[in-house]
Amino acid sequence: MCQLLKVSKSNYYKSKKPRSINDQLAKFVTQIFNANRKVYGSRKIKVELQKLGYQVSRNRISQIMLQ
Repeated sequence: MCQLLKVSKSNYYKSKKPRSINDQLAKFVTQIFNANRKVYGSRKIKVELQKLGYQVSRNRISQIMLQ
């Protein structure tokens, strides 16, 4: 199908990811970071997100914080 549409496999699967989840997750990460005097790292933010019901890796949180 990718050959027919002339699209690479990686771009096809990248476009299938919902953007709203990433945007919402980034919003939560920045809110938690700012609410805690900008001293929380990825480990503590992960714990706070788990309390909210999100299962996110520390690497993903770090990527969001670098943006």
